[in-house]
Amino acid sequence: MSFRRTQKQQKKDQRYNVIEGVYWAIMFYLLTLFLVPYALYFGATPFQIGLLESLPLFVGSLFGLLSYSVLKHFRSKKQLCVIFSIYQVILCVLLGVFYFFISQNKVFVIIFLFILFNVFDVITRIIHTDWIGKLFVLKRIGAYTAQKQILLQMISIIPILLSGYLLDTLFVGQNVLIGFTILFIIAALSRLIGAHYLNKINATETREDIKEEIKEHKISLIKVIKKDVLQNKEYKFFLIVILILYFSIFMASPYFKYYFLESLGLSYFSFVFLHVITVVSTVLSLRYWGQINDKYGASKILKATTLFFPLYTLLLIFFHRSFLLLCLLNFFDGMLVGGFVIAIRTYFYQNTRKDLITHFSLFSFVQALGVILGTLFGGYIIVKASNFFLQEIHALWFVFAIATLFRIVAFFYVLNIKEKYHKDKKANLAKDILFYVPVRKGFNRFGRLFINYDKYLFYRMTAFKKKNLTKNQKNQEK
Repeated sequence: MSFRRTQKQQKKDQRYNVIEGVYWAIMFYLLTLFLVPYALYFGATPFQIGLLESLPLFVGSLFGLLSYSVLKHFRSKKQLCVIFSIYQVILCVLLGVFYFFISQNKVFVIIFLFILFNVFDVITRIIHTDWIGKLFVLKRIGAYTAQKQILLQMISIIPILLSGYLLDTLFVGQNVLIGFTILFIIAALSRLIGAHYLNKINATETREDIKEEIKEHKISLIKVIKKDVLQNKEYKFFLIVILILYFSIFMASPYFKYYFLESLGLSYFSFVFLHVITVVSTVLSLRYWGQINDKYGASKILKATTLFFPLYTLLLIFFHRSFLLLCLLNFFDGMLVGGFVIAIRTYFYQNTRKDLITHFSLFSFVQALGVILGTLFGGYIIVKASNFFLQEIHALWFVFAIATLFRIVAFFYVLNIKEKYHKDKKANLAKDILFYVPVRKGFNRFGRLFINYDKYLFYRMTAFKKKNLTKNQKNQEK
């Protein structure tokens, strides 16, 4: 059964989708940003922080592979997303109040509850991606995704800054636990309101459509991999690159929060402010990245952003004495993350329109596998290096240095990614990456992003010269 809607319904659905995303963002950032400080209050070790940052994602991705098996128990994809959102509300509340009833192994309780939260989140995200993906036009996916992410990121700044300030001022000492409880309850309320708006969006299929879709995919996971991955060389190589890339990224990134809070001794507000700096830079770059993704394709943007990934972990070692330099470094990192996230999302919509749920499930699993392997490897190095170095911060620096080398290796794998939507042109490394037009012109035009919103942020030099030449001729004639 084909899916038909009026233009008015499409606009209304997109508006509800954005509003739901706003409340989801408040919930997500409050939970993920303050969960590590929450665990540190209960005495979490660096290795436990690594597990908290990676194990929930890995377990959630395993259940994500069963998305079709879960979907068959619901009337629609919309119903699944709404019900699982309610489950997330309950888990947010439990994370905030469990310590009233449990006195031992509190860190592992936090990890367990967050694993359950992530299981529902991953399945919801996979089904939601396929459901909401029908709400906008293929050629405008990059721009639409960028616009939505800008709004979500900007709105999340205020509650995050306010939360960090309150934890540093009102909720100090033993009262900090009450502060965390309030934050997680606010996160639960935000998710509940988001579920309300999610329920307002029209379903994109009927019960019969879902049965037919599930019937077409009633094959084993091994057959799915053989059919959709092994025969697709581009996608198969892309998954290998994702595994290597996320392994190199998460060898160090799960320990950044521990590094800032414990090793550098930043206050909650300073810790949150670093995150806000990243958010602001991401927002400033999203409009640019969304436009050039639609024009140039995701693979070139992946190459342009991952080229600079090794700099972040390396400079963390040298900038630890200056909070200002850390802020500048996070601003730079936020720009790269903005392009990276948009490119990954756009790649799926532009290159895997067929059987999106299966491809996204496999991607989530490979991504999480790289995350957990990288985290465990990084944690193992920290444990061994802590026995060798006199200070824990030196062990963290050692991990950052090794992660830098792995990120460089990952970049050379990224260079070989191909895509169907935009064919790569033959060109050398310097021209395609270091001096590529989107990168070279884009970073010079950040100050004009909000002015030229409805225009492309780059122009052909020939057309620009012709326009000026015509104006000069007219002036001479006058």
